[in-house]
Amino acid sequence: MAKTKLELSFLLPGVPDARDRCVQRLAEELTQQDGFDDAHITSTLGDQQDRLCIHFDPALVSLADVRDIARRTGAKIEARYGHLTRRAEPMHARRASAIESRLSRVAGVLEAVVSPDGAVRVEFDRTIATEAEISAALSDWVRQSEPEPEEQTDHDHDGGGSDDAHAAAGHDHTHDGILGPRSELYFAIFCGVFLLLGWLLETFTEVAGWVPLGCYFAAYGFGGYYTVAEAIEK
Repeated sequence: MAKTKLELSFLLPGVPDARDRCVQRLAEELTQQDGFDDAHITSTLGDQQDRLCIHFDPALVSLADVRDIARRTGAKIEARYGHLTRRAEPMHARRASAIESRLSRVAGVLEAVVSPDGAVRVEFDRTIATEAEISAALSDWVRQSEPEPEEQTDHDHDGGGSDDAHAAAGHDHTHDGILGPRSELYFAIFCGVFLLLGWLLETFTEVAGWVPLGCYFAAYGFGGYYTVAEAIEK
C-alpha cells in the first residue's frame, strides 16, 4: 500500500480550513474509489499547510491517477458547496446568536457561524442558494443590529409645553433596553434581590404566603426576560 500527501489548497482552494465539512466529503468520496484505501488530514511539524494523506494500491491505480482523481473530486465538491466569509463590526453576543439563527434558516445554508467579534462564516448549497442572496440578507441583518447614532440636540425641558415641543421635534433617543444600555445588568440584579427577599420573608417571617411567592415571580420575570426576548427575536 502506497500513500501520497496533497495540499488542501490544491484540492479545495475555496475551503477556509481543514475543519470544514467539504474536507470530510472529499475524504469519503475518495475512499469509495477503486484502489483507494484511506484519506485523512495530516500535518507536518512546523508546516502550516494542511494536507490530505491518501492511501492507495499502486497495483490498481497510479500516483498520477490518484492526484487527478483527487483534484477532479475536489473541483466537483467546490462546484456544489460554496463558502462565504465576512468581517462585520463587533456586536453583542445575543445579536450575533440571533443573526446566526436567521442565517441557518435560509434555504440552502448548511452551516452558519457568527462570532461577537464580527467574524462570519457560511457554508451553503449552490444548487439552492447563491452567495449574492446570502450576502444581501447578512448585510441587512448586520445593518439592523447597528445602533443608530443618538442626536445631541438642545431641548427646553422647562415649562408646561416641553413635552409637546419634544414630541413635535421628532427626536428618537435610542436605548439598548428599558433601563438604558445596562438594562440586562440591572435585571440580573433585580432578579437576585427579589429571590433573596422572597427566601428571607419565607424563612424568617410570618407574612402571608403570597408575599414571598410574589417576590419569586418577580425574580423569575427579571431573570427570564432577556432569554424570552432573544427566543422571540430568533
